[in-house]
Amino acid sequence: MKKIGVLGGHIAGIGFETSGLLIVQQLVEAKHIVTIWSEDRRHCRGLRKLSKYKNNPTISISQEALLRRSDLVFLFSVDHNDVERWIGNNFEINAGDEKILEGNNI
Repeated sequence: MKKIGVLGGHIAGIGFETSGLLIVQQLVEAKHIVTIWSEDRRHCRGLRKLSKYKNNPTISISQEALLRRSDLVFLFSVDHNDVERWIGNNFEINAGDEKILEGNNI
């Protein structure tokens, strides 16, 4: 069982109402501990559908808190530049440097 973080919502162009919900549901059904973060909590309303699961997802108060709680993080985005900026801002590295990314388990 892994502790998995999922970043989505407005910035990522994916909410947890449709496709994001399906991905999170698969992770929950596989018995993973899932933590969610979204810029806009309204994007997390669809997660109520998963409340029947004992290990239903929790919503993180910040991106940093999600990172500290997670063994593995999914970042959903429609723009790869957003991903590179997010990685650079949170890890102070250039997203193009694959060796550094691998060393940080990214």
